Formats: sequence, structure tokens, C-alpha cells
Amino acid sequence: MKKINFTILCFLLCLCMYNPITTHAKEIGVNQYLTEGYTAEGIHYTIYDVPTSASPTVMSLQRAATQMYVVREIRFDGNVQPPKTWYFAERIGEHIYAGSLSLSIDQVLYGKTIATYKGYLYLVN
Repeated sequence: MKKINFTILCFLLCLCMYNPITTHAKEIGVNQYLTEGYTAEGIHYTIYDVPTSASPTVMSLQRAATQMYVVREIRFDGNVQPPKTWYFAERIGEHIYAGSLSLSIDQVLYGKTIATYKGYLYLVN
């Protein structure tokens, strides 16, 4: 009788201690899509806007910002070495801004290279 009680007690202990491990795949992101294209080597990429909590902007009175701090996430198909700088031009509102962004971090997730670039874009027109 003691063996049966001990076996049941051990079974219940194991059952109580069992904690299923659940893992969640990291989302690649829900950032705003900007554009896509191909590198000179033929590698497809997609560019996304990464919102920043504090984006310093230099403003002129009653005019467009002369420069804007931006963070851009560029996703390349495959495992590639992203360039250290990325020249980028985009329309923000009614104005075009352009500049070179510097590579901040890069990683490979789910067969895509994700590179984050940061820097200032300057008013072109």
C-alpha cells in the first residue's frame, strides 16, 4: 500500500512540476514600408521606417526642417554583408531629403539579413 501511495505521490509531484515551455518566434517587425529594389549584385531589399522615441530635428521658422534624423531598416534576401553606409533619398511631406546613413546593427533572421541604418537626411528642395 505504501508503494502505491508513494508512486501516486511521485506522479502527482511530477505532474505539478511539469511546466510546458512555450516559445514565440520574434516578429521581423511592423515598421512602415517605404520602398524596395535590388542591389548591384541582384539582391532584393526592402526599406522600412523605424519610428524613434526622440528624433532630433533642426527646424527653420515657418519652413521645412533642414535636416531630419532617421532610422531605416533594410531587409536583404539571404545572408549578405550589408554595406557600412547607405545613400538614401526620400520624399517626406512635400520635400525631398537625402543623405548617407551609417550601419548601426545587422543580424540574420529567418533567412533574411536585417540591417539598421541611422543618420541625418538633409533637405534637397
